[in-house]
Amino acid sequence: MAAALLSACSKTGVAPKIPLQMHLACQTIDCRCLGERPNVFSDRKIANIVWQLNGDATCPKGFSLERVRR
Repeated sequence: MAAALLSACSKTGVAPKIPLQMHLACQTIDCRCLGERPNVFSDRKIANIVWQLNGDATCPKGFSLERVRR
């Protein structure tokens, strides 16, 4: 009984931080390649996704994959 109580208390309820694997997720969800925002008043540039032969999504240099929120 004490062992069960101790193991229940040791759980923090916080999910482990797993790095997002956008190159895989973009195979099934809408994504886009967004560039860095140079300042607050400018829009971010958008580039086309580059698809690798193995199906992974990548972006040109200076851009990063982000999910399209609707």
